[in-house]
Amino acid sequence: MCPPQNDKKCEELEAKCLCDNKSNCSIDQERKRTVISYPCEDGGNCVGYRLDASEDGSCEPLRRFTKKVTTSEVFIGDSDNKTKLVKRFAGGSFGELYYGELASEKNKIVAVKVEPQTSVYNSFLLQEGSVYRNLEGGPGIPKVYWFGYHGSDYRAMIMDMLGPTLEDLFYGCNQKFSMKTILLLADQMFSVMEHVHSRGYVHRDLSPSNFVIGGGGEETKIYLIDFGHAKKYRTTAMAVPRRSSYVVPKAVVGTPRFISVHAHLSHEDSPRDDLEALGYILLYLAKGALPWQGIQAKTMPEKLNKIAHSKMSTPIADMCGELPEEFAIYINYVRGLRLFEEPDYAGIRELFHGLASKLEINYDDGFDWMNITPREDKALTTKSGDDLADDASPNLTPLSR
Repeated sequence: MCPPQNDKKCEELEAKCLCDNKSNCSIDQERKRTVISYPCEDGGNCVGYRLDASEDGSCEPLRRFTKKVTTSEVFIGDSDNKTKLVKRFAGGSFGELYYGELASEKNKIVAVKVEPQTSVYNSFLLQEGSVYRNLEGGPGIPKVYWFGYHGSDYRAMIMDMLGPTLEDLFYGCNQKFSMKTILLLADQMFSVMEHVHSRGYVHRDLSPSNFVIGGGGEETKIYLIDFGHAKKYRTTAMAVPRRSSYVVPKAVVGTPRFISVHAHLSHEDSPRDDLEALGYILLYLAKGALPWQGIQAKTMPEKLNKIAHSKMSTPIADMCGELPEEFAIYINYVRGLRLFEEPDYAGIRELFHGLASKLEINYDDGFDWMNITPREDKALTTKSGDDLADDASPNLTPLSR
């Protein structure tokens, strides 16, 4: 039964849910239909998070699972990486996140991502674990201890517990990073992306929320996470004949605020798209906002079209504003890359190293957040409704791959 105060929410969900029985709805089935946006209790706007008819806000299978976690009786992983689930700390359309204790390393605290197992479509989580394994050992790639099936109901992945995201730190620093922090971030980000691309992958969903700092004394090291949308990219221009002249438009993947112009136009994914998205991230962190933020539209396709038009029609000089010319040079360069052209990573780093030298900035890991306590003021990390709407991905399912 729905709680009396949530009758309207439950009725809306019931109309959207794919299940015959609300109590059996899975996260995967709900997110396959739509992104649900509704007011949070604290007055904010929760976009993309699951809402259903269960009294505690979780679907029945996960509710039973959570009850087991509270008794510390659930263990995940194989014999070498057996991990005890301790406490849930986040959840949403992607699944559930728990603190875990890794028994093999003196009860080391790790993060455990759990998603319900359904036969509707392939798993985000298993693909993500596979990508991590193929990238392991590179700069900015967190360690994954184990991923796979947990019984017949769940899939899970055990990985390093990392620190806050750049988005959290950005809001904690009053939505503005210094030029020194921007250049320190760029130097590490380019190294991470060069490694990812060298292994034949494109991330396809770069945003400040997917770059995090390390935990346990590694607050100056940048990690890249959330490879659920990552894919192998083609390295040749070989054409594949089609059986039909009818072409299905490729779904747009990623955060609309940061995806490349080519991604908006449904072109083939390649490293140039990741690097263009990274350029928008640097502009956002340096200026505090991008010209296409807060665009209003009745539907997501209409909003995507408006954002794409803004990206293509805004002169790069205006886009970069009062920032040093190196930022405009970089945006021009990555936009001009051909589909299968390998980016000049060394030249890109040299460009920004030259800017650091011009501004007499030393690469000494003096990030802005080293003088603050992340998340000590919840108000500093609360986004506005427009920010949440801009960050909502138009595609939340692996069908977009």
